[in-house]
Amino acid sequence: MRNSLEQTSVAAYSTRARSGAPVSVPVSWQELARTTGADQYTLLNLMPRLRGRKQDPWKDMDRVRQRLPDLR
Repeated sequence: MRNSLEQTSVAAYSTRARSGAPVSVPVSWQELARTTGADQYTLLNLMPRLRGRKQDPWKDMDRVRQRLPDLR
């Protein structure tokens, strides 16, 4: 949903310029249904999540084969 000019994105594990200092956190497809929102992880609760990680949700990202449309 980031395909229009007014949409922005932030790098993973960076804080957002919002109240409560939410942090951009990658989630797995399995976690997505349990995600409560973009402000779920903050500077206050991020470290316990990182310590509990068993697997990198992006580990297979380089295996995805995609093709962008030719917009010329």
